[in-house]
Amino acid sequence: MNGRPPAPTTLSLSRETRWTLHHALLSRLEDGTEPRPELLRTFERVDAGETTFTAAELERIRDVLADYHHATGWPELERARLEELLHRVTEALESPEAEPMR
Repeated sequence: MNGRPPAPTTLSLSRETRWTLHHALLSRLEDGTEPRPELLRTFERVDAGETTFTAAELERIRDVLADYHHATGWPELERARLEELLHRVTEALESPEAEPMR
């Protein structure tokens, strides 16, 4: 790493996939387990249609999606979108251009 923060990463998200991400983040905010301001900011960016995220935001998204991936209450169609989105976010975090911030 060259000392500069990693460049933001843009995810190509269909309308349905954006809705799945929006739903997962909103559910996490509403369940009261994580009232962190960072999560709220990430949700607000998704809600506004943003698809470019910092490594820290991608890590936050990945953590929420991973939790929901193991939940049993998601409809099958949405579960497939959730799995695909989790894979894409993880892949973006593992790429050399988007080294996760620790």
